Amino acid sequence: MNNFPKFNANPIRSPCRRRPSSDFPAGAWIFIAVYLCAAAFLPLPATQVRAQSLNSLLNNAPPAKPPSTRFAPAKANPFVQQDQSLSMGVRRGVVVLSDGKVITGQIWTTLRTPFRVWLAGIKQYRDLDIRLIKSIHVKILRAHLIRQWRWQQEGSDIKVYSGLTKPRISFAYRFILLNGKSVTGTLIAPLYVRTAHHRYNLLMYKRIEGKIGEKIGGIVYVKSVRLVVTPKILKAAARMTRSLPPVRWRKLIQGIKLINNSVNGSIP
Repeated sequence: MNNFPKFNANPIRSPCRRRPSSDFPAGAWIFIAVYLCAAAFLPLPATQVRAQSLNSLLNNAPPAKPPSTRFAPAKANPFVQQDQSLSMGVRRGVVVLSDGKVITGQIWTTLRTPFRVWLAGIKQYRDLDIRLIKSIHVKILRAHLIRQWRWQQEGSDIKVYSGLTKPRISFAYRFILLNGKSVTGTLIAPLYVRTAHHRYNLLMYKRIEGKIGEKIGGIVYVKSVRLVVTPKILKAAARMTRSLPPVRWRKLIQGIKLINNSVNGSIP
């Protein structure tokens, strides 16, 4: 007879720990059933839908209000007042294009920015304010056709002439100042012209290339600019030149070269 105690497979559960019930409470089911029945049998609010035709809608529509006679004030144009426009560098004049078109109106470049002209003879830049300029004339330095070349085949370093050309024109500009002096050089600068009905955005090129197959005469560029000179403009120009006296560039460069040569010659 085996006197060993029997092994109990069921673990001893603590009386203080309750097993959580996975069943849904019966009270919740009763509440859901009552709510669904009430929602099914309660009457919904009646909505009155009236089918109206397009004519009845138009006849019953309220009359439109007349437009207001008050208009918003127009924004101030900085180019209208002569005093303000002159201080900003806006001049009246005429621009002539190479195709013969003449544009008359208000002319300006980048506001408060002078024309920066490259003087190749002395290898210096010179800034010219538009308020000190009387006229601008273009000078064609060179006009020729450029051949278009292509690679003979992919991966080859041999180029062959494609038979196509395009024009290229190089320019220089001659500026006539209000004091009668002239300055000739090259530059790249925008030129804006505003007429009564349109605004033109032009560009003063140093070099321009046309499209493939185009002729030299087909390129349109600024040919000349003539600015209106009034006593008020002359007075403003005199005031500017009085505060900034002109510099004689050629004599200044020659003097610097003479000084450098004398100093270098004195050193053993």
